[in-house]
Amino acid sequence: MNGLFLSPNEIQYYKWAIALLKESKYTSILGDWAMGKSTFAVNLGNITNQDVVHLNMVRDVGPFQKMPLKQSLYLYGMMTKHRNCILDGNAVDLELDERLEKSDAIVFFDGNTDDIISNFMTRLAKVFTGQEQRIGAHEFEGTESFNRINEILTRELETYKINKEMIKSKLKFFENKVVTVKNNTEVNNINVLIGF
Repeated sequence: MNGLFLSPNEIQYYKWAIALLKESKYTSILGDWAMGKSTFAVNLGNITNQDVVHLNMVRDVGPFQKMPLKQSLYLYGMMTKHRNCILDGNAVDLELDERLEKSDAIVFFDGNTDDIISNFMTRLAKVFTGQEQRIGAHEFEGTESFNRINEILTRELETYKINKEMIKSKLKFFENKVVTVKNNTEVNNINVLIGF
C-alpha cells in the first residue's frame, strides 16, 4: 500500500479503518495532545467534505482558562445540530457519552510519552520560527521561558493521564467503531493511506 512496509494484518486493519472513516457521517477524534488530532480532523474534513468542530475552541478561552460550561454546551449544541461533522478534541465535560454513542467512527490517538514530548517541542519550535500556525496555538502564549514550557508539559501530562483512563474505559463499549493510532509511525501511515 503506497510503498509503506506493512504486515498483512496491518493492511487489513488500515483498509477497515479508512473505509469506516470515509463512510462516517459523525466522527469523534480523541486522545493524547500533540499527536496531530486537529490536523488529522482538518484533513479528514477536507476529504469527506464535512464540517470540523474543534472542541478546544468551544471550551477554552485562553491558557488555563475555560469558558463557563453552560456557554460551552450552548455553543457545542449550535455547532453540532447537524450530524454531518467531525468533532476534534477530548473536552470530557462536553457530552462525551452522547458524542461516543452518536459517532459512526471514533479515532483514538493513544500516544506514548516520548512521542508526545517530541511532538510538543517540534510544534513549539515551528510556531516560534513562524513555520506553522497551529490550531490551539494559545497553549504557546507566554512560552518564552523554560519554566512556562515545563508548566505546560507537566499540566498536560498529569491532567490528560486521568482523562485518558476514563476515555479508554468508555471506548471498550464501542470497539467496533474505534480506530486506534498508537505512535507517530501509525499517524503517518494512516495520513498517507487516507490520502492526506
